[in-house]
Amino acid sequence: MNRNKVVIVGSTNVDKFINVTRFPKPGETLHIDQAQREFGGGKGANQAIAAGRLEAETTFVTKVG
Repeated sequence: MNRNKVVIVGSTNVDKFINVTRFPKPGETLHIDQAQREFGGGKGANQAIAAGRLEAETTFVTKVG
């Protein structure tokens, strides 16, 4: 059975989550106590993952840096 072929050109992002004790005041810098968590994403990346899960032959084109 032939698989559908998909080429996705789109963005890749890294979402960073940190814990702070309070919201900073305008112009203030807060220091974090705990390590941050990072998750990959971006519209193009999410679409490529979804297409792959649907068993399409997926090519993802993005710019990094």
